[in-house]
Amino acid sequence: MKILIENATKESQDSTSNIESIVDEVINANPKAVNDFKSGKESTIGFLVGQVMQRTKGNANPNIAKSVLIKKLNG
Repeated sequence: MKILIENATKESQDSTSNIESIVDEVINANPKAVNDFKSGKESTIGFLVGQVMQRTKGNANPNIAKSVLIKKLNG
């Protein structure tokens, strides 16, 4: 059981770092959506999360993708 938990934790960490690189790609590929978000159109985040989900073939956690996107766009 301990091994399964350790593997799940490692996979989760790897997924987060993978999501961060995919988020960078999505931000670079969608400058209009990024500008819309920064101009106050917060609904654009849904589009950007969708782009992350598309690039990961639905394997990304959308909540993590959203939080990484918001962090990068506001930072």
